[in-house]
Amino acid sequence: MTAEPRAPRAYPRARTVFRARGVPVRLDWSVLLIAALVGWVLAGLLADSPSLQGASTAVIGVAAAVGTVLFFASVLVHELGHAWTSQERGLPVAGITLFLLGGLTEATAEAKRARDDFMIVAAGPFMSLTLAAAFGLAHEGLRATDLAALVPAAVLAAYLGWANLALAVLNLVPAFPLDGGRLLRSVLWALGAGTHRSTRLAARVGQAFALGLGGVGIWALTRDTGPGLGGIWELIIALFLFKGAADAARSARLRERLAGRRVGEVMGAAPPPLSADLPLHDAAVALRQHPALLWPVDDPPSAAVRLADLEALDRRRWSTTALAEVASDLAGQTASAEEDLDDAVARMVDAPAGMLLVLDERGAARGLLTPSLVADVTERARR
Repeated sequence: MTAEPRAPRAYPRARTVFRARGVPVRLDWSVLLIAALVGWVLAGLLADSPSLQGASTAVIGVAAAVGTVLFFASVLVHELGHAWTSQERGLPVAGITLFLLGGLTEATAEAKRARDDFMIVAAGPFMSLTLAAAFGLAHEGLRATDLAALVPAAVLAAYLGWANLALAVLNLVPAFPLDGGRLLRSVLWALGAGTHRSTRLAARVGQAFALGLGGVGIWALTRDTGPGLGGIWELIIALFLFKGAADAARSARLRERLAGRRVGEVMGAAPPPLSADLPLHDAAVALRQHPALLWPVDDPPSAAVRLADLEALDRRRWSTTALAEVASDLAGQTASAEEDLDDAVARMVDAPAGMLLVLDERGAARGLLTPSLVADVTERARR
């Protein structure tokens, strides 16, 4: 599953475990819950398989554990399909997070063409279909050897093949924010609906699907009399999909209202620049005049700082610490006055302070773009 362009904040407690071709791969704690469920279900399926009747509990347990690891490896390969295709098309990727409901690839920029968007999204299901075929061939090859020691591996390969096929099919359902909904968005975009209107239309389809799935979950919940999950899983997925679609529709509506405007039309005045050599004690006096703003450091600015950056440091060090030591790099925190407001707002989500310094052609601070200024614009457009 791909995500709208953003910084990796959806699961802030996720831990990076390794990098794959430069892409951070993170694990959220909730993945442990689904891993336990997958292992339990897989152990039950293996124990009930006619080919494994009489197999020891140890064999079933080891096969289930290996299958669980391979299942999550399959989810990761699906997400790497999105991430690597994004990179090949010049779009940076913040990372991949594995969590309760699967995987999420977080981009830091969005495709400018419907074709690129389609290829990035389609890469995930394509990888899952490729894995389904690979596990299917492995199953046939292992079964053909007719060696008793390889029977558990053959059965496991069959289940993993079906699991990857199911993963591909589920993601191709045209319900935003699933991959199928994003493919629908890219097709509508290519047909001339525009990226934001296409997102809204695909999100509505996603909300309708989520409501239908929630209805199925409620129906199953009312009919279930046993100890099973009885519709709870469907309700969890429905809530996740509905919220994701609603957030996407809201964001697309906002950005539609910003279309055609320039940053210079909206920006406010930038605070006066502060010297990088200024002691924090003296800098705090100035910063407290406008504590919520982002201040340029030097002129032209070489960094930026907020009052919160100072307050994160022990005050006993304020008299001996220069402003340059706590100021943040300008990367990702600047915009041009002639830049489309829509594009600048998309980057504000990634900016550490949620604000952008507006620089002129000489690199000097000309203005400041803040969330409140953007909110004022959208509120006026709504009227």
